[in-house]
Amino acid sequence: MLKKIIKIWLELGFFGMLMIIVFNYSTEIKKVFQTEVKSNYKIVKVIDGDTVEFEALFLPNPLKKTLKLRIDGVDTPEKGFRAKCNKERKKAKIAKDFTSYMISNAKEVNVVLKDWGKWGGRIVGDLEIDGKLLSKLLIDNRHAAVYIDGKGKKRDWCK
Repeated sequence: MLKKIIKIWLELGFFGMLMIIVFNYSTEIKKVFQTEVKSNYKIVKVIDGDTVEFEALFLPNPLKKTLKLRIDGVDTPEKGFRAKCNKERKKAKIAKDFTSYMISNAKEVNVVLKDWGKWGGRIVGDLEIDGKLLSKLLIDNRHAAVYIDGKGKKRDWCK
């Protein structure tokens, strides 16, 4: 069996094997979305105001045991080189700090899984923080704009 795996590995390379693994487990991952709408997966990193990384121990080896979650329905300012101006960079830091603060000071955080994202290999969903959705908290506190399914014009955070 090991010789067979090594032979396939050499023929397909790393990415080919990775695609086989993902394809074989994609139905199992879809079951997670269908059956585990909400779970208290551990948040391991806040990437920006509307993206976090959570522990995904259900993923098979050799895949990394974390996934990125894009908060559905919102757009926060961009950071780094994606920001169009310094004002946007500052607002991005404030949005990220807000998300970090809400998570770290919560009594209960649940990850709400909705679907696979279409950009950057992320999952689309939300965080339920002490019974309130992060998407709504970000909008209510003016750290995000409503942005449904990537449609519409993104907000100009430089104004």
